[in-house]
Formats: sequence, structure tokens, C-alpha cells
Amino acid sequence: MKRLRQQKIFEFSKIFSPSSEPEEPEDINNEPDSETMITDDHDIAAPGHRGSATCTQAHLDEVDITLPTTSVSNSEPESSQDIVSGYTAHTSTSSTTTSEPTDDESVPFFSINSQPNDIASSLHDKPVQPHIARFQKTQISDRSRSFSKHWYPLYPFIEYSIQKDAIFCYSCRQFPSHSGSADTVFTRDGFRNWKKVGEKLRKHSQSVSHKESMAKWTAYKQTKATSTVADQLLCQRATTVAANRQYITTLAKIAVLCARQGIALRGHDETNTSSNKGNFVEILELLASLTPELKHLLHSMPRNAKYTSNIIQNDLLKAATDTVLRHIINEVKESDCYAIVADEAQDKSHTEQLSLCIRYVNNHFEVNEHFVGFSNLHELNAHAIVGKIVERLEVLGLDIKKCFSQCYDGASVMSGKITGVQQRLRELAGNECIYIHCHAHRLNLVLVDTTKSIKSVSDFFGIMGLVYRFFSTSTLRHDKLVNVQIKKNLKVLEIPQLSDTRWACRYFAVNMFKSRYDCLVEALDEIIDKSRDGIEAAEARGILSQIQCFSFLVLLMTFDGILGLTKPLSDALQAKVVNLTLALELVDTVIQVMKQRRCESHFDDAIWKSSIEMAEIAGVDVTFPNAGRRTRAVPRRSTSDYLVECSSGGTLNETTLSPSEVYRVMYYEIIDKILVELDHRFGDHRPILQALAALSPNSPSFLDPVIILPIVEAYKLDQSVLWSQLDVVKVMCKDKETVEDILLVIGKAGVFAEATKLYKIALTIPVASASAERSFSVLNRVKTYLRATMSQQRLSNLSVLAIEHDLSNSQTLDYEQVVDTFMVQNPRRIILK
Repeated sequence: MKRLRQQKIFEFSKIFSPSSEPEEPEDINNEPDSETMITDDHDIAAPGHRGSATCTQAHLDEVDITLPTTSVSNSEPESSQDIVSGYTAHTSTSSTTTSEPTDDESVPFFSINSQPNDIASSLHDKPVQPHIARFQKTQISDRSRSFSKHWYPLYPFIEYSIQKDAIFCYSCRQFPSHSGSADTVFTRDGFRNWKKVGEKLRKHSQSVSHKESMAKWTAYKQTKATSTVADQLLCQRATTVAANRQYITTLAKIAVLCARQGIALRGHDETNTSSNKGNFVEILELLASLTPELKHLLHSMPRNAKYTSNIIQNDLLKAATDTVLRHIINEVKESDCYAIVADEAQDKSHTEQLSLCIRYVNNHFEVNEHFVGFSNLHELNAHAIVGKIVERLEVLGLDIKKCFSQCYDGASVMSGKITGVQQRLRELAGNECIYIHCHAHRLNLVLVDTTKSIKSVSDFFGIMGLVYRFFSTSTLRHDKLVNVQIKKNLKVLEIPQLSDTRWACRYFAVNMFKSRYDCLVEALDEIIDKSRDGIEAAEARGILSQIQCFSFLVLLMTFDGILGLTKPLSDALQAKVVNLTLALELVDTVIQVMKQRRCESHFDDAIWKSSIEMAEIAGVDVTFPNAGRRTRAVPRRSTSDYLVECSSGGTLNETTLSPSEVYRVMYYEIIDKILVELDHRFGDHRPILQALAALSPNSPSFLDPVIILPIVEAYKLDQSVLWSQLDVVKVMCKDKETVEDILLVIGKAGVFAEATKLYKIALTIPVASASAERSFSVLNRVKTYLRATMSQQRLSNLSVLAIEHDLSNSQTLDYEQVVDTFMVQNPRRIILK
């Protein structure tokens, strides 16, 4: 005992002593076998020699270990096993040595059922193999023994618990065997009999259960390593895909932006040395200069994969257009019925373009009209036009059998009842497919026919056309008119050009002449006084004499009232959401108002009075119509006085008529002609149109079964169910005002299937071909004389994106779908998915 005490005091003093004297060697029974020893120049002696039992001060400095503070007193010092790097052994304080275990004991310090928390807790953790300066010593037999870190490379599966001062088998704990029972000393209790550690580890490593656990561990490590590489590759691929998709999205947004604004994408010279590479490339480079990531990606792309060529532009435009059209077509298919609206016009390359629009009611019971593309026509006969319409519908994936109506202008090739487009398409649809002659065209034809049939009206608009040509053909004369308006602090108004195909041109012309009459007179007077061109002065003098005629002023006031009444009707008929029943109601309302205005009181108060006031301001004398012209000779067979036939059928003696009475007769003639034309153009009394009118809650025959029967039979609705549903609808919706209100109520109710279908058909039937007409304005902006050689596909795609701007803006257009569509069009050099 005394010898042992002296040895421990020696060891204790050596730890804290700055002396560099050689240490007392220890027994090497706890070291690995010399045959399999892996030497370390600093930590272990060569095989066959005694290893160093303690660490030098240099070794202690190599690790981050705080030794416990101890004090030496006259009492017996602590056992060396209590001095462990940073830990104090949990031994009894009443004894200076630990109890000696038997050869087979594991010498546990803690309860054998407890698991230390300083070893691996899951298979995701690696084996815990701490490399500390000094392991805890245990008195076994007559020697102090401890674990050595040199067992780690010999048996990689072991892990050491500082808390328990014991080793465990990592593989057997984390990958238990099912073929045999594992040694619990290595899985649960912990082994710490350092005298037999080598023998025990060899025996354990050769056991069946351990080999199976090691096999599982090895397989897990291989799987994890493979998975890690695969995850890295997938992660890298995902990063590349995200960057590529963002790049293509940027290109698509630039292409769509140019299309929506109606500007060209390409430039004359798109090389790197060009000062103007075109809108597409210039916008891309601008964004790249503001976004470092885009700039790096753009400059790092190979020259053959920058995706800025005209072919890629076409693909991007097609992908964006397909995404927009896909949204439209999906709604059309959900609606289960649709109508087509078509018209044709010539573009800048002298190619006939057929514009096609689709009208339907969506699931929210809202009326929609969408443009779906241009098709070039090589022939203008009905067979060719129908072929293009059907071809376009097939490309869009729409069933011709679901087409319930069609709307065109009144051209014979379109409206022909025997071989026209409407009849051929009706035969293909296999249903009534009701043809609607564009109501906006009808109203314009009313005014055109009135203008041509009445001489005084024809002369009136002829004078307006003469004034337009006089001022528009000379910039100097035009500037004089503009300057006069500016001097008077008036908004500058241009003289509109009159045309039979411009629906609102007459309204704007009359409004300009009425509001800028004094400016026109002053400009003409200035030209007469200052012009050195005799012909120009003579023309100005002739025009001035015509517009200073009192009959011109009366007709100006007359058409100001008439066109002021028909202009709102024209605008309403051109609206996308207007339905046929509402259009017929509006036309009837205008006819009723027109009839009310055909009276003496209205003429005196609204027309004659205003004409007199304007004449007094302009200094125009009140004269009879055609004053100053040669009077036609009176036939001998007539009565003594020349009789003028009035529109009421009677005769008036001209010599006894006052100027107001003569002009009233002229006013009545104009009103009567317009009423006749309105009845001729809009008085379509087909039973199916009367049935549509009866669906309106404002109709006196609202939901009358006899009246609405033609449309029910035409579209093969289930009458056994429909009539009962309509009886309920008639009571439910008696307070509603429009057809749309009724559809919204019964549609949301969800129990009136046949009635809902009937009202959806009614709202699907178009009123005008204005949507197709409007597309030609975009056609003129897109296909200019500088861009006249673009392909038909590119023209159609650009037009769809420009016209359907509500669906192609950045908030509504799904660019993820655009990139996906672009990806599958053709093989790409970059990965996008």
C-alpha cells in the first residue's frame, strides 16, 4: 500500500511539475497487441516496449482540456483514476482505490441500465471516439489500467464514453442483428475491463451478430454516400434549371412586352457592333445592365445558345400565345356552346386576312368575346372562307357542333342563304346556328342610305368632305385653322374624313363643324385675303359661300340631333357584353324617340331656334333652300302656283310657305327616311329572334311558351323539364331588369339546368362583328410597310398578344406555362426541367 501511495504521488506531481525528467513507465497490459499495433511517434512506444503512461506538458497543450484543480495535503492523496481530463471519477470518497473487478466484469461506474449521452444517439451520428490527453484509470488487480485511443483504428466500430469510462459497439447498437443475440456489454452496459479489452474486442468482432451489424452499417454508409452524390447532382441540376427558366422567362416577357405595345422586335443589324440592335436585344441588354445575375448569365451563354434569334423569338411568341389561347379554349369548352364572329380585310402586303373571334358565356355567367387569330385567304369565295374557319377551329380544338351562332357583315358571300358562308357553316354545325347580320353595320347602312337618297343631305355631307380635303391637302392651310383655334383658347379639333365604313365619322364631323364653325369661317376669310394663289383663294371663297348658307346651318342642327341619338346606340351595339335582346330593345327605343321628335314643336324648339341663333352670330341671312339657284320652269299642266309635296302626303303652295315651314318639310323627310331604313334593317321578324326578345323581363311576352318555342326546338332543349323550370324562373325573376341578371340568379341556384342553358344560348348569340373590326386596327399597327414580310404565324401571334392585353399582361399570364410550352416545342440546348 505504501508503495502504491508513493507511485500515485509521483504521478500526480509529474502532471503539474515543470520538470522534464523522464516519467515512470507503466504496465502495458492494457495496450493493443504488438502484432497489430499502429504506432504514433508521440503517443505510443514501439512494439515490445513499455508505453508512456502519462502525457507530457506538450501533449496537454495540444488538446483543449482543463485539468481539475487539486491540492496536496498531509492526508492520503486521491487515486490517479480520479484525475481524468476534465472529468472526476464517481468513486467513493471513503476509499482510496476502486473495487477490483473480476476478469469477466465490465466494471460499470453507473447503473448498467442507463445509457450515456456522450455517444452516438442515432445512426446519423458517427461513432464517438474522443482523443483526449489522459483516459481515466481503473485499478485492476495490481495495476492501474485505462483505455487507449490506439484501439480506434484497429476496431473502428468502437466508441468511448467518458461519462462511463467504457466502450460500446456502434454497429451493434445502431444496426442490431436479427440472426442472433448481440453481446449486451457492448450495446447496453459498456465494456471497461481494460485487462482483457483486446481479447474481448477480437471475440466480439468475429461474432455472427456483429458481422451482420457491420454489413448493415457498411451498406448504409454506401447508400448514404451514393445518395449524397445524387443529391448534390440533383441540387446542382435544380439550380441550373431555375437559372435557365428565369432567363427564358425574361426573354418571354420582353417578347410579350413588344407584342403588347405593337412595336417591332428585330432590328436591321443585331450584331455586337451595331448601335441599334432592335427592341428585343436592346431591352435585354438594358435589363442585363441593371441585373448582375442576368448579365452574368447572358455573357456566359455560348454563342449558339443565347436564345435571341428570330426563330427563338417566334417560339417565345407562340408559347405565350398558346398559353393565352389555352385559357380561352378551356373556358369555351366548359361553357359547352359558343358563337363565331368573323370579318376580313387587306393588310399592307395586299393579303386578305380573315379575323376570327369566339363569343361564349363562362362559368361565372359573364359574356366574353376573344380574338383567336388571323388566317390568310387566297380566295374570297364561301368555300374558302368556311374552310379557313373550320381549320382554325380544329387547331384550337373546338367542336364545330358546339357552334350555336355566327355573325358577319352583310356581304353576299357571307350572308347568302343558299351557298353563303352562313348556310355552309350551319350545315356543318348540325343545328340552327343562327346568322346575325352585324347590327353596327346595319345602323351605319341606315345613315349611308339616308345620305345618298336625299339630295340636300348628300350635298350637305359633300360640302363637309370638300372642307376636309381643302384643309388637309395643305399644311399651311391646316396650320391657319389650328392657329385660329389656339388664339381662341379652344381645344384643337381636326376635321374628320368622311367614309361609308367609318361608323362614327359623321357624328364627329358634325360636332366639329358646329363647335368650330366660327373658326372655319375665320380661317377661310384669312386665306381669301392673304393667299397669293388665285385658285386657292377661289376655292376658299366657294367653300365659304357654301357653309354660310342658311340651309347648311339647318342641316347641321338637324344631324346634330339625329347623330347625337344614334351615336350612343352605335357604341352600345359595338360593346362586347351587349346581348341580342338588349340590342333589339335599344333599337326600339331609338325608333320611338325618333318618332317623338318628328313633330312641329321639336323642330321649332330644337332645330329652327338653334339655326336662327347660329345664323345671327355668323351673320348669315335666313333664306329658302337652294336660294340663288336657277328656278326650274313650272309645268303648264300644274296649277297656277308651284306645289311642293310634303312628306305627309299633302301638297303645300310654295309661295304661301314661310322659310320655317319649308325647312320643317325637309326635316320631316329626313326623319321619315331614317325611320324607314331602321325598320328595314332591324325589322327582322324571324320567330327565333322574337323568341330571344321574349327572354327579357322587359318584354310584354316574357317567357311566353308559345313565343320562345322556336328557339327551344332549334337547339333541342328538353321541353319536359324546361317548361316547369321557366314557370319558377318567371316568378323568381319578375323584378329583374336584364337577361344577365336572370342568368346569374338561376345559374347560381344550380337547379335550373335547362333554363340556364337557354339563357346561356341567348347571351352567346352575338350582336355585332365589332370585335373582328377592331382587330384590323391592330393589324395595321403590327404589319406596317416596314414589317410587311413577316410570316403569317408571327402576325397572328403578335396580334393575339396585342388584342388580348387583359390575358397577356404580367399579372395574368402564367410564365411558368409559357416556359413549359417553349420547352416542348423543339429540343433545347439548355435544360429547363
